[in-house]
Amino acid sequence: MKIPFINKEPKPITEQDFKDDGYDLKTIATVQPQGGIEFKERYYLTGDGYTNCITIYDIPKILHDNWLDRICNRSGVISVLDISTIERHESVKKVNRSIGEQSSRLYQKNSKTMQKIEAQDAYQSLVGLGQNISQHGETMKRFVLRLYVSKDTEQALEEEVALIRKELESMGFKAQMMQFESKDNFLSLLYSYDQQKKHLSHFRKGYPIQAGQLGGGYYFNHEQLIDERGAYLGTTMTNGSFVFDPFKSDNIRTYFNILVLGKMGAGKSTLLKMIEEDQFAKGHFIRGFDKARDFAPMIRQQGGKILTLDGTDGRINILQIYGSSSISEEDLRVSQVNSYKIHLDKLKMQIKLINQDLSDTDLIEVKSAFNEFYMSYGIFDPKKGESQNVTQLPNDAYPTMSEFLKYFKDVYVPSLQSNDITEEKLRGLEKIEATITEMTQTYGDIFDGITTLEDMENEQVVMFDIEGVIALGDNVKNSVLFTALQLIWSQAMKHGRRYKNMIESGEIDEIDAKRFMFFIDECHNLINAKNEDVVEFIVKFQKEMRKFLAGVIFATQSPQELIPENPNSNVHAKLKQVFALTQSKFLMNMDPTDVKSLKGVIGGNIKDSEYVRISQFHRGQALVHISGLKAMVINVSPTQDQLNRFSGGI
Repeated sequence: MKIPFINKEPKPITEQDFKDDGYDLKTIATVQPQGGIEFKERYYLTGDGYTNCITIYDIPKILHDNWLDRICNRSGVISVLDISTIERHESVKKVNRSIGEQSSRLYQKNSKTMQKIEAQDAYQSLVGLGQNISQHGETMKRFVLRLYVSKDTEQALEEEVALIRKELESMGFKAQMMQFESKDNFLSLLYSYDQQKKHLSHFRKGYPIQAGQLGGGYYFNHEQLIDERGAYLGTTMTNGSFVFDPFKSDNIRTYFNILVLGKMGAGKSTLLKMIEEDQFAKGHFIRGFDKARDFAPMIRQQGGKILTLDGTDGRINILQIYGSSSISEEDLRVSQVNSYKIHLDKLKMQIKLINQDLSDTDLIEVKSAFNEFYMSYGIFDPKKGESQNVTQLPNDAYPTMSEFLKYFKDVYVPSLQSNDITEEKLRGLEKIEATITEMTQTYGDIFDGITTLEDMENEQVVMFDIEGVIALGDNVKNSVLFTALQLIWSQAMKHGRRYKNMIESGEIDEIDAKRFMFFIDECHNLINAKNEDVVEFIVKFQKEMRKFLAGVIFATQSPQELIPENPNSNVHAKLKQVFALTQSKFLMNMDPTDVKSLKGVIGGNIKDSEYVRISQFHRGQALVHISGLKAMVINVSPTQDQLNRFSGGI
C-alpha cells in the first residue's frame, strides 16, 4: 500500500521572522543604499551616484613615518584598511625559502650585473627580516587597503580615480580597480577580514608587511577631540575632528561652564548658535540673555520663547521668592529657610544696585524692613523652619513693591520713630523711601506688581531680550538682570534636582537626563568691576550648577570689558574666579592689548606661543583650552544649512 504524501508549500518568510531572528529592520532601512544598488564590472551604482574602489596591491621599499596618512586622509574618499596576522612559523618558513631563492640568483653564471645587485639587496633585506622575526619578536602582518571614491556621474568618477592613481604612483604605490569585483568591494565595507574570507567571491589575502612598518604608517596622527555625545564644531589644524560635548564628565572635566572671547566678526555668534542648536537637538533646557536679538530667528524656528525684560512682555516680581539653595550637599531638596535668607540678601543687593548712595547701615535697615514685612504678610514664619513653603506659592500670593512701600511708610518707619532715632538714621530711612518710591512710580511697569510673564518653567528654550533693559541705565539694568538671574537659577535647580533623583532611583539612565544650559551673550553687561555683588553671585552660580547638571556660557568681545584696570581691587580676584571656573575656553581673534589682559587673568595655563597666535586668527578660528587637556586651535565649520538657519552675525 502506498503512503500518500502531501506536498506542502514552504511557509513564507514574514517580517516577524526577521524580527524574531534579531534583525533591526528600522536600522537596516535607514542605512541601506537608498534607491537600490546595481553592481557593474568596474563600479557599483546607487540612487545617489557612482562608486569605484581602488585597491593598493604593492608598496615602495622605503616607507616614511605616517605613510598611510597621505593615502587614507583624502577629502571625499572612504578608506578601509583590513589587517590580519601571519603565523610566526609560516613567516619564518617563507623568509627562509626566499633567502634561498635570492642566494641562488647571486651565484648564477648567466645573471647580469643589475640582476645580481637586486638579488644582493633582496638577500640582505630578507636576512634582516629573518633576524627581526627570530631574535626580536617582529610580527608579520597582511593588509588590504581599499579607497572608495563616489561621484554623481560616471565621467567624474573616472577622472577622480585617474587622479588618485596618478598621485599614488608618484609616491611609489601601485593601485588598480579590480574588474568584476564591485559586489565584493561593497561587501568589504561591511565584512571583517575573517568574514571576507568566508563570503567573498574574490578574497584577497593582503600584502605582507612588518608590523612595525604598518604601525609606523599610523594615519590618525592629528589632534582631535571626540566626545562620545558631542556635536561636530569643526576641525583642528591637523584636520582632526573637533566633536564637543559641554556636559562631558570624567576625572578631568568635572564642571560645565564655558567662556567665549573674540572681537566683532571673529565668529562668536556662530559658535554659540552651533552649541545652542546641539543642546536643543538633545532636548536639554536652554535659557539665555540676548542683547543684539541675534538669536531670535533661530529661537522662533525651534518653537522657543523670546521675552523682553523691560516690562513690554510682563514683569518678574522682585519680591517673589525662588528656590536658590539646597538643604545640604547630599540632600538636594530646596531649603525654604536658606532660600528665604538668600532672597533677603538679593533684595538688599538690588536696592543697592538702584541707589549706590545707600550706606551699609542703610542696606542693613532695608533687609530688616523686608524681613519684618514678609513675616507680617504671613509669607515666612521663623518658628516653622523647613516645614513651611515660601518658594512654591502662586504668583499672586507674593506681595508687591507698592505694598512694601505702604508698609514701610505706615508701619516700619513709625515703629522706629516711637523711639529716639538719630538724624543720620532718619536720613537713611528717607533715602530708602525715595529709592522704593522711584522703583514703584518711575519703573513701576518693571518692578511693581505680581509676576505676569507667562509660565515658562517647562519650556525647553527661553531667551530673554535685554536690549530694552540696557537702555534704561546701569542701575535699573543691573537690578532687572539680577532678578532674571534668580529666576533662571531656580529653574536650573528644579530641573536638575528632578533628573538627579530619577537617575539615583534608577528610573532613567544618566545619558537620558536633560541638562540645563544658560547663555549670557555680551556678558560684560552683567559681569564687570562695577557690579561686585553680582560677580560674587555669578561665581556662586558657577560653583553650584555642576550639582544640578547645569552650566553657563559667557561670551563677550574683550576681556578688558570684564577685568578692571586696577588689579588690586577687591572685585579683581572675584572676576578671576569667573575665568577660573570655566572648564572650556574658546579664544577667538582679539587685539594684542586684549590678549595681554587675558594673559594676566589666565596666566600660565596657556603657552606664550599660543597667546601670540590669538591675535593672528582668521574669522572662525579659535584656541580651545579645556582645563586638564592640551590646548588646540580649531576652525569652526558650520554648514551652509546652519548659516541659513542662524541668520545672524558670524
